[in-house]
Amino acid sequence: MPSYGLSLIGSLLVGALGWIVANFVARPIRQAYELRECVWVELLVSANVSVLDGEHYTRSVENLRRCAAQASALDIAWPHVLRWVLKALRIDLREAATALLERGEGAFLH
Repeated sequence: MPSYGLSLIGSLLVGALGWIVANFVARPIRQAYELRECVWVELLVSANVSVLDGEHYTRSVENLRRCAAQASALDIAWPHVLRWVLKALRIDLREAATALLERGEGAFLH
């Protein structure tokens, strides 16, 4: 009987660890990659857009600023350890937000 108790406790601990990893590590990494994908799409869509294109140019700039704001918000909200993991994956959200705001070009594009 005692082995069933240990097995149950072990299962609960492994399940709790899996939930923590999925929600506090995998989900933020997925969000960063989804944001990276959105930036890629916006940069490719707006590659040939110039100031002379009026509303289309304004919309592209707004979209890139929105992506920069999301990157900045994620960078501020996440713990330092998670930012280190993202940097190990070559994703620097702070640098990306700065580059998107200053130049409108892809800091996500390493």
